[in-house]
Amino acid sequence: MSTGYGRTPHCAPLPDAAEMARWDAAAVEEGKISAIRLMANAGEGALRCLKAAWAERQGGPKSEGSAADKGKASETPVLQGVKILLFMGKGNNGGDAAVLARFALREGANVLLCHLHSLPADLLSAEDAASVHLRDALACGATAFQLSSPDAPLPQGWEQPDIIVDGLLGTGFTPPVRPEFAALIKRINAMAAKNPKNESGTPQAGPLASRAWGTSGRPAPCSDRAPLVLALDIPSGLSAVDGLPVPVAVAADLTITFEAPKPGLLLPGAFPYVGKLLVHPVGISLEVQAKYPPAVHVLLPGCALAGRGSYEMAHKGRAGRVLIIGGSAGLTGAPHLSAVGALRSGAGLVRIACPAGLNAQVKYGCPDVMTMPLGSRLPPASEDWRGEFAKELMPHLAGNDAIVIGPGLGLSGGAHAFLTTLLFWYGETDHLPPLVLDADALTILADTPEL
Repeated sequence: MSTGYGRTPHCAPLPDAAEMARWDAAAVEEGKISAIRLMANAGEGALRCLKAAWAERQGGPKSEGSAADKGKASETPVLQGVKILLFMGKGNNGGDAAVLARFALREGANVLLCHLHSLPADLLSAEDAASVHLRDALACGATAFQLSSPDAPLPQGWEQPDIIVDGLLGTGFTPPVRPEFAALIKRINAMAAKNPKNESGTPQAGPLASRAWGTSGRPAPCSDRAPLVLALDIPSGLSAVDGLPVPVAVAADLTITFEAPKPGLLLPGAFPYVGKLLVHPVGISLEVQAKYPPAVHVLLPGCALAGRGSYEMAHKGRAGRVLIIGGSAGLTGAPHLSAVGALRSGAGLVRIACPAGLNAQVKYGCPDVMTMPLGSRLPPASEDWRGEFAKELMPHLAGNDAIVIGPGLGLSGGAHAFLTTLLFWYGETDHLPPLVLDADALTILADTPEL
């Protein structure tokens, strides 16, 4: 997988359906690459990923094996004699499936293209990319089979394929999934012995660790004899926006998404459906991507230190200063965790401003975090916020690179008074660092619109 998205090594674009369509159109109109070529590139990439996944499923020789082992493995194509059942929709997702079918035939696979709707009447003359590739697949020997209904029988011997390819619905379908496609999606999951929901009917979120694409968010099938399920671009029925089924989605073992991940693919709700996620470029230039940047990006591993060079006289004050303002009785963990997060992101000097009576609790167990106990000159040390704490804090704000207000702040009258005083002063003062309001500070804002 290429990670050469855009021009910044620490983040990658996450285009939604409309933004991806704009990339495709611009690649054709401005980049002078045909839609037919883009779709062919997608199918070729899907084939390579499928071959690797199938070889791994069959326990093929690892890359560290001997040259003799590799020679023996190369004598027989990986997909020779493998039964691949491809479910094809009417749009570009179905065209991707047709390309994959044609290339799989070249590898010696047995291929069946299955569709719910009749083929278009103008298939022989249509010049859209999906029709062109479907014609090519049929000309190369692929068989197209129309299901009369979602539960209609397949041709003899195809109820137990080796591989199922999901090319039904892409990222641009309008939710919810229509009943006939919902029934077919459930059939696909049943054929593959997949049940992506728990007993309560809610999606099972997979592990959040190591979720840079290429890891599996769902356990492997319970039997190697269950079909391998490959989803093209996105599992059918899954929202590309929030990663949730609408209301059902194909549970894939492997998802090949094209050019860039879609936002929903990386959200926790998608984990039971996406499986292993791979990204394959299809030929959309970096110039096009830079000209039409998506609204959302994802941070890549190592982003915290991206562009941060070391120098001989470096010290913590030059690595970034963060002030976190928060904490109240029973809510001292929130500012503490925020401070630890700031340290792990690369900040060198992190301080928590809190009522003096909570100072020990806020700092407990983390000597790296500095504190600024407010009201310590007014015994007994208070555990609640007071409006006058804002005046005490104001001289210390300008020396920071970023300020965070709200974690564990609480919703007491004193917290309201403190935040009101501080924000009115902040808004009237120039040259102060960027300010992030979170958690309880947002609730106070909602209660006090004039802020």
